[in-house]
Amino acid sequence: MMGELIFRNLFAPASPHLYRHSAISVEVALVVLIVGLTSGLLTETAKRIEGIGADIMLQPPAASIFLGSADHRCPLRSRTNYGS
Repeated sequence: MMGELIFRNLFAPASPHLYRHSAISVEVALVVLIVGLTSGLLTETAKRIEGIGADIMLQPPAASIFLGSADHRCPLRSRTNYGS
């Protein structure tokens, strides 16, 4: 009885095992991708906020909590006109 069970398990089709392993590997890859993206976004946002050079930052009441992620910067042409 035990020998027959071992024999059947050794020569069972490998497709269910491949499906399980591929599903687990896809899940692990997606988790690693999400963690990498979020940590990269946090790092880049921190670098942007750090590069502003202000100790206290004021923002309007309806502003987004993601301060550095918005792309609302003055164009280069407008900044040069402020100095003259």
